Amino acid sequence: MKKIFKKLILLFFLILTISCCKKYPYPPIFQLSENTPFGFIQTKVINSDSTVGQLVTSKLIEYITYEQKGSFVEIGSLDNILSRYNSKELTPDIIKKIGNDYNVNTLVYNEIEFSDIQPDFHINFANPSFHAKVKLTACLRLKIYETKDGTLIFIKTSKRKTELSNVYLNKDHIFFDSKTFDESQYNLIDKLTWQITKDFRTTYKCK
Repeated sequence: MKKIFKKLILLFFLILTISCCKKYPYPPIFQLSENTPFGFIQTKVINSDSTVGQLVTSKLIEYITYEQKGSFVEIGSLDNILSRYNSKELTPDIIKKIGNDYNVNTLVYNEIEFSDIQPDFHINFANPSFHAKVKLTACLRLKIYETKDGTLIFIKTSKRKTELSNVYLNKDHIFFDSKTFDESQYNLIDKLTWQITKDFRTTYKCK
């Protein structure tokens, strides 16, 4: 019994030591100073109101420049850009032309895709109760191209879920929590854009 107790104490202090390790700052992986100015293509929105795109674009620029300085030029939607250059896709040649015409060193493209609203129900007959959740999922994809030769230099995808409502009911208890769709969507976008721009900020790691 004493040996087990000593081992538990040692384990506790080991965990405490690891959790209290000294953290050191690491500079952002992606340096804006090496790639500015940026051409920013308007966010493509899939399965939601197109007006959401401007919010995503604004949040991405805000969080990309959270610690670093960089200049951006918003150059419109992808459809309008491709139409201007009489192209059906964003090829290296088109990227190089955009760089020359807009005088930008890099080109940022992103799209956000929302799922259909997903209900989830559970009924327990043994101990009568009812539990229901309604969830919304969004996936944000970010790509950055170098306009000098049209190559892809950064790519990242982030996915998150949020609850629109949560209901629990049994014979002794009722619980209900609900948010407006706009509020849930805004919070989801804010978290996604912060998460996907992590490489543009200082990180802290144990040594």
